[in-house]
Amino acid sequence: MSTRPIAVLDASVLVPYWSRIVLQRLAATDPPHFDAVWSTAIVSETWRILTEQRMRGGDSPAAISRDAHQMWSRLDPVLCVVECSRCPPGTPPSPLRDPNDTHLWYAAINSGAGYVVSHNTRHFPPAVPVEAATGSPRAMRHLYHGVEFLTAIEFIEDVLGEEAPALYGRPLPAGVVRSHRTSEK
Repeated sequence: MSTRPIAVLDASVLVPYWSRIVLQRLAATDPPHFDAVWSTAIVSETWRILTEQRMRGGDSPAAISRDAHQMWSRLDPVLCVVECSRCPPGTPPSPLRDPNDTHLWYAAINSGAGYVVSHNTRHFPPAVPVEAATGSPRAMRHLYHGVEFLTAIEFIEDVLGEEAPALYGRPLPAGVVRSHRTSEK
């Protein structure tokens, strides 16, 4: 059994090029830095958003199709598809403020994920204090029944301990999203 972190990757972190590339690279290492999970709902939402963006940009259907197949060939080997339409009986209700995001909670529960990685921070459960190793409640996390909700940069740098710009190969774009997560320092 793997001791690697398991993380559900929301469409909101798969649409931005930088986070998709960095997360894919971390999941594709040998051994992987984490076990990446998505669902049919996440696949659908990712493709829909990227297609709409490309169509607004004037790209041809042939170019969009070619690039979608190329992206799929990189993501399919590293992302495991899990059930997202229902949860086992007795599962706590979704903590997400947007009812359309319930599929993320179901995917997390059904995969045994410890993390949901998303840029939709306004829909995260409220941040709660977490006891640090010293017993002092100094750290704040968006935790709900053992699952932490955090952004791509927080997962990459705070959880996996990796440098996102180094993995990306250039500076990250302006406006990289962070939640109200705080460290134990």
